[in-house]
Amino acid sequence: MTAKIQKLDEKVINQIAAGEVVERPASVIKELLENAIDAGATQVTIELEQGGKTLIKVIDNGSGVTEDQIALTIERHATSKIRNLHDLETDTTLGFRGEALASISSVSDFEFASYPESQNSGYAIDSNGEIQIKAMPYGTQVTVKHLFYNTPAREKFLKTDSTEYKNCLEIIESYCLSYPEVNFALSHNSRQVFNYQATDRKSRVTQVLGQDFASKLLPVHYEGQELSIEGFVGLPELAKSKAYSQYFLVNGRQIKAHYFTHAVQKAYETRIFPNEKIPFILWINIAPADVDMNVHPRKEEARFHYQSMVYAKILKAVRHTLGQNTLTPEIKLQQPSVESFLPSQPTLTNNPSTPQHRSSYKPSKSESKAAFDLFKPEFSDRTKQSLTEHRPVEPQIKVTELNLKPLSQIDNSYILCLSPEGLTIIDQHAAHERVLYAKFKAEAKLKKPSSQKLLVPIQIELSNSEKELLLENAQVLESIGFDIEEFGGQTISIQSMPSKFKQSEVEDTIRGLVDDLKSGDFDSLEAREEVVINYAACRGAIKFGQPLTMDEIYALIAEMEQTEGIYSCPHGRPTMIKLTYNDLEKQFKRKK
Repeated sequence: MTAKIQKLDEKVINQIAAGEVVERPASVIKELLENAIDAGATQVTIELEQGGKTLIKVIDNGSGVTEDQIALTIERHATSKIRNLHDLETDTTLGFRGEALASISSVSDFEFASYPESQNSGYAIDSNGEIQIKAMPYGTQVTVKHLFYNTPAREKFLKTDSTEYKNCLEIIESYCLSYPEVNFALSHNSRQVFNYQATDRKSRVTQVLGQDFASKLLPVHYEGQELSIEGFVGLPELAKSKAYSQYFLVNGRQIKAHYFTHAVQKAYETRIFPNEKIPFILWINIAPADVDMNVHPRKEEARFHYQSMVYAKILKAVRHTLGQNTLTPEIKLQQPSVESFLPSQPTLTNNPSTPQHRSSYKPSKSESKAAFDLFKPEFSDRTKQSLTEHRPVEPQIKVTELNLKPLSQIDNSYILCLSPEGLTIIDQHAAHERVLYAKFKAEAKLKKPSSQKLLVPIQIELSNSEKELLLENAQVLESIGFDIEEFGGQTISIQSMPSKFKQSEVEDTIRGLVDDLKSGDFDSLEAREEVVINYAACRGAIKFGQPLTMDEIYALIAEMEQTEGIYSCPHGRPTMIKLTYNDLEKQFKRKK
């Protein structure tokens, strides 16, 4: 039987429409911030609770909505920003569809309150359309409580409080960057996160992304009849394998523009590796008629009528900047700490399971001799002579549970070993990465990380969203030996670090961990722990291209022998390959 067609209830229509513009708390914040800015606000205050899931409140000092208009705020397709289709081509506001407030009010406990200066009092309207007088200062206050409480199917797709809060922060930071002339204040769970005062663009970048980051930016400028470009691009030393801090702010709105990102990357040419990404913040102003901001329901993308022209202008502007500046990285020397005057190699114990600093490869002789006695390969006189002539005199340490006798290091990257079957070549970085990965996993499981207290804590300045992300994962970082505390402002303080690390590696490791944690959406502690351990093992491992003494080579093999799954690194690459005597004989055509 064919179902009868009927018109849906207005509330159901609004709830369905909410799916197009309201995906999560961050979506709500985006819509409310755009309304505040369009209203001419110079002060915007945001209050959040539980990542925005239980409370989002945006207060502004904009022009407000009069009593006779307030009922239209929660009506669909009601807007003050356009009157006809022609207005779409000249509209300079951030939003005009007139669906946002109606959609938000249909899936939350909602109140819109406004007090224009032309009125004698403020008025508020709730989700049910009831209007009443409200005592409040001039401007507008929008309160959204318990988002999706009446649509469980959508509520269950919300992530953890910390994940939703991180998404909210990223949206808020993008508008802080877009409108440096506006004061922005944010609090989360009744704790003030920041209070940015109106300033210029460079100072706002410093406020949001940190002084250290801002000091490594170069100014970009282009002024033409078609468009103008202002902003900053990073020095080559800021390039990383993963994209971060990339902002295209077109007519005051952040958009995703992979095509134009390519223009920025191309401008660097050989200054960075082909697979590296460079950070940038670019404000682009263009005639509204030349850009369509309505190709995406949430206006996250845009279509440019002269896309190739915009690409060329971005490429030209960034190339000019790079050509006018000295790009040699600056080396910052640190004052020597007390630790630098202490012996670099701590005393080793005879306990092979005791974690040691990675620069202290020197197992005890008795331990190594016992391992060597398990396998004593016989070498010809010619082989013995060759070993004596072509490598340093080796200590009386023999490591062979893996049946390997190290011969030499090749290109400071590979270790050549003799085995009963022929030759074995070890990738020193991949092998040590597996060793550290196993140690970090074991320590995290036992909750007994090998950590060293820093005499002078290391302070690192981050953006607010990066700081919150790091503090959110403090427990995970603690499991491998990092002790992180909030220092104040946008700074965190490293009190302790894994004993396997050098102090000079800490800041780069922390920043790299932030990037890796940013790139995923991890619902479990175990998933985040895996990311942290993987990255820490890679950063702490012997580097590809790092010279090793024979003592260090023997000690690495000793650690490999105690590591499960040593034949591949955590990413699945082999740690060693074999070339058998049989293979050699075939290659030299001694046998078929």
